Amino acid sequence: MNLHKLVNNISEINLAQCLDLNIKGIAVDPKLCLDGYLYVADIHETVDSSQFGLRLDGRDFITAAIEHGAVAVLTTPDQIVNQSTVPYLFHHQPLSILGLLYKRFYQFKYPKHIALVTGTDGKTSTVNFTKQLLGQLGIKSCSIGNLGAITNDHKVLWPPHFSLTVPDTLTLHKVLANCESQQINSIIAEATSHALYEYRLSHIPAQVGVFTNLTPEHLNFHHNMEEYFHTKMRLFQDVLPTGSYAVICADSDYYPQIKTLCLQKKHHVISVGYRGESIKLIKIHPNAQGQYIHFQIAEKYYQVQLNLHGAFQVFNLMTSLGILMAFGHSIEDVIYLIPRLTEIEGRFNTIGFTPSGGQIIVDFAHTINGLKQALLALGQICKGKTYVLMGSPPFPNLETCQQMAILASKMANHLIITDSHAPNKNLAELRQMYISVAPNAIEIEGRANAIKKICHLLQKDDVFLITGMGPEEFQWIGENKIAYSDKGCVQNILKTMFPL
Repeated sequence: MNLHKLVNNISEINLAQCLDLNIKGIAVDPKLCLDGYLYVADIHETVDSSQFGLRLDGRDFITAAIEHGAVAVLTTPDQIVNQSTVPYLFHHQPLSILGLLYKRFYQFKYPKHIALVTGTDGKTSTVNFTKQLLGQLGIKSCSIGNLGAITNDHKVLWPPHFSLTVPDTLTLHKVLANCESQQINSIIAEATSHALYEYRLSHIPAQVGVFTNLTPEHLNFHHNMEEYFHTKMRLFQDVLPTGSYAVICADSDYYPQIKTLCLQKKHHVISVGYRGESIKLIKIHPNAQGQYIHFQIAEKYYQVQLNLHGAFQVFNLMTSLGILMAFGHSIEDVIYLIPRLTEIEGRFNTIGFTPSGGQIIVDFAHTINGLKQALLALGQICKGKTYVLMGSPPFPNLETCQQMAILASKMANHLIITDSHAPNKNLAELRQMYISVAPNAIEIEGRANAIKKICHLLQKDDVFLITGMGPEEFQWIGENKIAYSDKGCVQNILKTMFPL
């Protein structure tokens, strides 16, 4: 594509700077630049596609990109150019137009219905509940997020990635275009704060934005809750076009502020929760199978069984119903399908029972609120003693880790501190972060070893909750990536406890 045509009508870019060049591709990774490419240089996570999750400055690699074949560079205006063999184009936020450039260059087409879900907790469950319900309606759909990009007939269009819940910009656009080509016209994708910060979701033609909740997380990246909140709000302010739908949990303390912002953008607000005006949750009655839910839409009341435990599951379901309403479905279309919803991988999954009758559950809970909700659900189902296992997240925040340890030590009968990921510190130091504020906790070195010991301690009606890793299938220990999963570990232990 001609460079003039590629960047035409993009504010800040001076077409007079463009030579009459034929652009053969676009790259943000200098190693992926080939002859004829436009190199987009700025600070972001995807500068090096072999090391996602690291924040690098692509401007440091401009020379390398040119050596690899780049014939033009798009970067920030503060770059000083003395002599160069290629033209430079400038934009104050090059990443904010990257999606537009890919869209123009590849002439992508997109699915009709796209919903983007942001919030601290509940994103993965919300997108996957929505996909399940759409599938039950016979509608082809795809969820994108922590579990990868997976269609409701189980095709994997993008495998789950340890460092990226949202794919890099080009991959995301390719996944959406792939869906459109397969006539998959309903997409529900997670919208993380990292992806919003780096404009990975800009120029995605979404019509629905969703907010679940906001609790402390990623503060080593965003510095404070105010910055974290404003980054999340980019979804409603910048990504969604005016007049879109905004599905918001009304029970969040942030709801009034978000509602005001959305109304200013002329978005159609669908509020859900106990204080919801569109979908009003009235009561939750826990039972042996899960919970019985009472809710109201307009003047009509509904009662339905959800065969999953934990109030957090109900809130994720309410949010999913809001998305379906925004997509044009009525509650009558889906109410009878709710009892068919199944567990989301890594979210309060019962893996099995020990010979003594102890129950073992795996949950991703890696935030304060996520852990609290899992512990509340644990209290609803446990008739014996509760055991909770914790290890450090891959990028631990000391204050958050300690708050989680204090919470678990108060809400569970027994807290077990063991190992999880340890990319930067040694395992003993990470365990001590928890033990220092929860001295009554049991410290056991080695995650599989800890799980095995507790499984053998369980008695009838005890429940063992294993937190922090959920669906992950490996551990980072230093620079070593070791194959491991909590689910697989428990299954192997149970096999030895139930000999043939």
